[in-house]
Amino acid sequence: MPRSGWKSKDRSRPAFRFPEGGKIVVERLNRRWARAKLPKLGWVRFRWSRRLGGAVKNATVMREGRHWYISFLVGDGEQPPARHAKPGTWIGVDRGVAKIVTTSEGRFHHQVFARGREVEHAAKLQRDLARTTKGSNRRKRAARRVGAFTVRSAGVVRTSLPKPLTP
Repeated sequence: MPRSGWKSKDRSRPAFRFPEGGKIVVERLNRRWARAKLPKLGWVRFRWSRRLGGAVKNATVMREGRHWYISFLVGDGEQPPARHAKPGTWIGVDRGVAKIVTTSEGRFHHQVFARGREVEHAAKLQRDLARTTKGSNRRKRAARRVGAFTVRSAGVVRTSLPKPLTP
């Protein structure tokens, strides 16, 4: 039986992209909060975490777990250099399982994302989920706990991965 190419509502995260940067207005409300006017959606208030540093080209609103996030693509006006800083050199990067990042120079970058207590906590949440009755409210609550923990740990991995490659 052929598989459909449709996305399951449970396995994809909702995200909306607003590509018309000229129509997006961003206002700072105070030190901590700002709002953006998005086409066909209106004003969206968000937590100001860093300055934009350029003209907004597009915006993406997405949900992860129980929270909604907005991200902006901004143009800083800088042009890439015409020549590489060290012409004639290159480096290869291999992302793997045993070591997170291995370069062609032979350098290894390994980072432990989950500490001992976090691994134990994840195992306990999975045990709690396995010991519940299918379809029960207790199982739904246990599944929410596992999902919230997974979103948190995925955020740690996502923010930590590119760091070894930055100078």
